[in-house]
Amino acid sequence: MGSGFSLVAFISAAGFRGDIIQVEGETWRRLKVIFPDYVKSHTREQISCFGPDGLLRRHDYTVDILGGATGLNYASEYRDVNGIIVPTKRRVYAYEGDYQLVKEPLLVAIDMGEITLL
Repeated sequence: MGSGFSLVAFISAAGFRGDIIQVEGETWRRLKVIFPDYVKSHTREQISCFGPDGLLRRHDYTVDILGGATGLNYASEYRDVNGIIVPTKRRVYAYEGDYQLVKEPLLVAIDMGEITLL
């Protein structure tokens, strides 16, 4: 699980800064990224939230091609797969205002069972 921490340490050392937020009693660091126009993505502006262990907890974004639909993409139930730490559970919900979770409806649910590296 050290690789996620290394990413956060590298980002901090490189001069990138983000907000620190509290979510359900846990401290998360938020990293806001604005991609240049030549990088194709669902939106240019995205925020990644990392827990104290350096692992991604949530990815916040809007979906431009869906008229700015909002998404809070939660990553959990990490598993070590041959040295690569993989979140095996993903849940996506909408948000309102200042990233306030809208619990219903659940927009996307992904549960990974067997994972094989090639």
